[in-house]
Amino acid sequence: MLYRKIAAFRKEGMVSLFSPPKAKRRVLPLAIRRKIVDLKAGHPR
Repeated sequence: MLYRKIAAFRKEGMVSLFSPPKAKRRVLPLAIRRKIVDLKAGHPR
């Protein structure tokens, strides 16, 4: 793990020390989520 950090630092500089920002998770409206659950319940595998 440390060797990877060192290699990344040598390659990318200070930027490699900070993790990239996490993408926000998009949430479906409750009505759509319920509809999906209902549809899946009606069509089991």
